Amino acid sequence: MAEDGGKLEVSIEKISTEVTMNIQFKDGDEVVAGGDYFVPAGVQNYSVLEKYVPAGYQMTVSGDFMAEDGGKLEVNVEKISTDVIMNIVFTYNGEAVAGGDYFVPSGVQNYSVLEKYLPAGYEMTVSGDFMAEDGGKLEVPLEKIQKDVIMNIRFVDADGNFIAGGDYFLPEGVQNYTVLEKYLPENYKLAVSGDFMVTEGGKEDVRVEKVSDEQNEIIMNIQFKDGDEVVAGGDYFVPEGVQNYSVLEKYVPAGYEMTVSGDFFAEDGGKLEVSIKKIPTDIIMNVIFTYNGETVAGGDYFLPEGVQNYSILEQYVPEGYKMTVSGDFMAEEGGKLEVPLEKIDKDVIMNIRFMYNDEFIAGGDFFIPEGVQNYSILEQYVPEGYKMTVSGDFMAEEGGKLEVPLEKIDDTIIMNIAFICDGEVIAGGDYFVPEGIQNYSVLQQYVPEGYEMTVSGDFFAIAGTHLDVNIRKIGQESTQTKLTVTFETVDGTVVGKTELTPAEEGEHGEICTFVLGEDFQLPEGYQLATGVDQVTEIQIPYGSVGGHTMLVEAVPTDPDQPTDPDQPTDPDQPTDPDQPTDPSQPVDPDQPTDPSQPVNPGQSGNQGQNNTNTNTNTNTNTVVQKTETTKTVNSTQTTEKKSPKTGDATNTAAPVAGLLGSALAIGALLRRKVRR
Repeated sequence: MAEDGGKLEVSIEKISTEVTMNIQFKDGDEVVAGGDYFVPAGVQNYSVLEKYVPAGYQMTVSGDFMAEDGGKLEVNVEKISTDVIMNIVFTYNGEAVAGGDYFVPSGVQNYSVLEKYLPAGYEMTVSGDFMAEDGGKLEVPLEKIQKDVIMNIRFVDADGNFIAGGDYFLPEGVQNYTVLEKYLPENYKLAVSGDFMVTEGGKEDVRVEKVSDEQNEIIMNIQFKDGDEVVAGGDYFVPEGVQNYSVLEKYVPAGYEMTVSGDFFAEDGGKLEVSIKKIPTDIIMNVIFTYNGETVAGGDYFLPEGVQNYSILEQYVPEGYKMTVSGDFMAEEGGKLEVPLEKIDKDVIMNIRFMYNDEFIAGGDFFIPEGVQNYSILEQYVPEGYKMTVSGDFMAEEGGKLEVPLEKIDDTIIMNIAFICDGEVIAGGDYFVPEGIQNYSVLQQYVPEGYEMTVSGDFFAIAGTHLDVNIRKIGQESTQTKLTVTFETVDGTVVGKTELTPAEEGEHGEICTFVLGEDFQLPEGYQLATGVDQVTEIQIPYGSVGGHTMLVEAVPTDPDQPTDPDQPTDPDQPTDPDQPTDPSQPVDPDQPTDPSQPVNPGQSGNQGQNNTNTNTNTNTNTVVQKTETTKTVNSTQTTEKKSPKTGDATNTAAPVAGLLGSALAIGALLRRKVRR
């Protein structure tokens, strides 16, 4: 409301000015993409470049940079790793020692990416690359890492009495007791078999027994079985005759114990199956569960000692999470392990209502990830033409309800408009108008008081462009009908203009029609642009001034008839394509046009540009002068349409001057504006 002495606060915002900047996206020293890009001028955050980052890559830089016209910028990127699950088996001497399903980056990878999955004490014997693909299988041969450590070994008899011992160099890791053979005291032999763990500074009591002077031992084949599985076995020396199972203690594999007792008969070449079971040996290990690098749970847990699968940790994984690693790890006393997790996404159904000014716009039951969520996850459900006015987080729960306030997306642009009456600018300036194809009626609010528009139909609203709008005083009837036809190429070059008036004025409000081929002709050497629908019967109300643009192209030259080289164009007298002149009447350079005299809007290329009507027709090559000429033709005092004389047998509706004839013509206009 405008009232005398009133006050008004008007909110404004800066208009973003885009500049052209040369940007190179580099992965290391390699340029993976780049070129000249449009970016907002001034200090900008790297996030404005997201839309230009090449597919499959992500920026490794953040923060701000200065965007200025003609500037250059190098942006570091890296490939986005896509992990696949692949079954990998680690083998030693042909036997599997570890393995399982592991996450590895997709595609050609180096064996080094598997280092983190190697069992302790081993190293790969292969190098180079392999193909990682989802569901694939790979066997990786290993060899033991032979690292000697110092370990204290005490050789004791069956009663625990110390026989011999000391600090010995032994290969680190799981070793068979046979590695101690060279350290045995004289006249003693090992009374144990199987494996033991060799660690730096470790201690181990090893049972030995005196070698019997009497030759009463025989060789017997013994198999130690845990259920149906043979854990160890072979040919062993045992005393001949009836023996107690205790004589076999030294042969029981490490980590197991016999489940049988009593006696058995030992004879040379005999066979014996001995039932055993694993001795549960738990150790304490520190396990930390992390999510995105942050600890979410963890502590000291009891775990079975030795090589274990990650699945034994399932019982300790915090609620709502799952492990992102698989395969095996080494569980040892006092060890530490970090286990990465990811959240388990559980969708719930929630009722969402999108509201605009307390009015329901859209909504319903939607699937939403459960728990605390950011409003950004609702973007996919926001109705067209609106945006949310809230941000932050909300709680998503099964059966919950949520109202989300919206606001309309402002799609207005600023356009420069001049209102012209009889060649004089009455009013004008920069106005807010809706973007895109608009009817002239949207400008009614800006028409100066006491005037009315003499144009109708549609125009194309583009930010930063100019539009001339013809007006007249209300109640005043024009006495002359005038139409300016401008001929332009598709790149926006004006190659000719003609000004048309009827031979006789008609009644105010009736329609006057000008026909191509009858009332006016195309410029010499030009034809209607191919592939573009154009109107060849242009209609305008009597008593109004209007403009129309026709898109043309040069008639193709016959290659068999080259231009006469003896009559070239005089390069010293080039013709201005926007102001073609009669070469027989050159312009006096000492008498330039007065720039203070306003241009007749009816002769404005802009007016014609904004009132383009098009319709497909065959080529018309009738000659007219390339100067602005005024032609008096017979008017058609009827609203009936006449068939075009250019080969189009269809009665095509010719809109009132100023109406944009088709989306194709508008597209051509838009392309020309962008090129400029």
